[in-house]
Amino acid sequence: MDAVHEAEGHLSCLEISSPQVAATERTETNKKTGVQDLPAELLCEIFEHFIAEPAVVSARGPSTPAALTQVCRIWRKVAFSTPRLWDDIVIECGDWSNIIHLTQAVREHLGRSNELPITIHATGKASYNSNGAAGGRISNLLLPYANRTQHLTLAFPSECMNQFLQTAVPGFQIPALESVTLVYHNIQRNNDLLPIRAFANAPRLRKFEVKYELESLTYWFLHVSGTLFELPWDQLTELNLIHLILSPEAVPRILKRCPNLESCALTAAKEVSPEEATYHPTSDTILPSIRNLTLYNPKNYHYSNYLARIQFPNLERLSIQFIGGHEGRLVRKWEQRQLIALLERSQCQLRALSTTANISPDEIEEVLGDVPSLRELDVLEGECISTSTLRLMNCGYISPNLDTIKCAIEPSMLSDFLDMLDCRL
Repeated sequence: MDAVHEAEGHLSCLEISSPQVAATERTETNKKTGVQDLPAELLCEIFEHFIAEPAVVSARGPSTPAALTQVCRIWRKVAFSTPRLWDDIVIECGDWSNIIHLTQAVREHLGRSNELPITIHATGKASYNSNGAAGGRISNLLLPYANRTQHLTLAFPSECMNQFLQTAVPGFQIPALESVTLVYHNIQRNNDLLPIRAFANAPRLRKFEVKYELESLTYWFLHVSGTLFELPWDQLTELNLIHLILSPEAVPRILKRCPNLESCALTAAKEVSPEEATYHPTSDTILPSIRNLTLYNPKNYHYSNYLARIQFPNLERLSIQFIGGHEGRLVRKWEQRQLIALLERSQCQLRALSTTANISPDEIEEVLGDVPSLRELDVLEGECISTSTLRLMNCGYISPNLDTIKCAIEPSMLSDFLDMLDCRL
């Protein structure tokens, strides 16, 4: 009931004032009204603002909207008559031991959203080892709402996910579905990612994301083929494959099928030499629609070579995310030559760059000097920016367009940093 107490605290601070004008003297008094006197429209707005996060439905207790209905008759009436409080839900399946109660709670919660499009996040950590029963139980939770589901996130052990996607989803009618995120947990080396064909006919699908969750310090990644996914490629505006590695030859084949793709996340693989490659393009693949690119780099691979025959002429935002940073600086080593090779090949005007590399002060200066089009730079996980770099920025010799920088700074250099900011205001 902590959420209820917090909401009551907010409401108790509200005042409604009305001027009272007497015939003999002009005075103004403030009249406080109780919560029960607030207009239903105002109470509805307060509830919507207060419940900013998706409601969690689990065996531990009622969701926040359900808790609000238990305070008083007025709160109950307003909450039940506000469908937007009930259209976004997190379903925590846990170990499936309370599945009957959970299914009923989900039915009651989403039933109050009327006909609004809904967002569902379904999670579970433990497999239900009973000949595909887990996949069927996920289906029982989601099937009644498939035709209204707009955004779907599933985070389950790989065994459960494969069962569900292979047996349940192909029969779904998903006319409103716009985004899908699949997060695989409890991955074993002998687990295969089965073909994903369930969303091939979703008429409004725009975003598709698959992620293998890394749950130990022993990092390994799943190599997949481009034929693993059947999707409405020409509809997609965002495609994210995180910790799943496509071969260098599969990347352009897939991305060329997405003429409207604006944002993409890939996991770099060790580049293949021309002698080893089975795919020999005669020319570069040009992808003019992609503006945002995120590259996950598991072992300091040469990502520019991985994307050697691809151009991104309109690329605006680039993020290089290193994985497995616990092993130290060598694993998160910044390679300026890779960045420049990618940008020169694409002939783009990069506006934003972020990286988790342990970038050195000299390398920060190189980035700012070599990429004058930058407006944003995030190197917060690197080393401190140098005094010489700040002075060059102060004089306008480098990074003339930069207006946002996130970096570490030595306390003794704060004055120089503030001087640089003053010069750019």
